[in-house]
Amino acid sequence: VMDAVIDICDSMQNLREAIYDLKMLSEKKGQKPMKLAATCSRGAHYMKRYYQLVIFAAYLLSINPADVARAPMISFSAWTKDRVEIVNATRRLKFP
Repeated sequence: VMDAVIDICDSMQNLREAIYDLKMLSEKKGQKPMKLAATCSRGAHYMKRYYQLVIFAAYLLSINPADVARAPMISFSAWTKDRVEIVNATRRLKFP
């Protein structure tokens, strides 16, 4: 699901391609330390966005449309906090 959305929105930016381009740029020899740090920081930011999209896609897939009509939906924030595996993974990743 998420990859389809990324593909649809690629006229603005294809996040997968942007991450790959930054990876290649970070491996380029002879970069100045400040430029390399900025590239790595941007790459980490893009990876965080990708990670958040994966989690949001899982949230959307977990929602049963029939339940939405009968009861209020759980918020994305509450859904995330209820999932120990997501909380622990987010803690371990230490995104900036």
